[in-house]
Amino acid sequence: MKECNAEQFLIVSHSMGGLVTRAYAKQATGDSPENTKNGDKLCGIFHGVMPATGAPPFTNA
Repeated sequence: MKECNAEQFLIVSHSMGGLVTRAYAKQATGDSPENTKNGDKLCGIFHGVMPATGAPPFTNA
């Protein structure tokens, strides 16, 4: 993610993008300084129709 000049930002995701967003948020708010770029600016996430456990063809294997 490119560095932004905003004080805070909200991520809006849909479907499989929610899984990517969740992975980003987990990394961006971690303990390691190199992983937290912009993580302190993340004020929230709105997921629309996210497959919380992944894609069915891959989770039922």
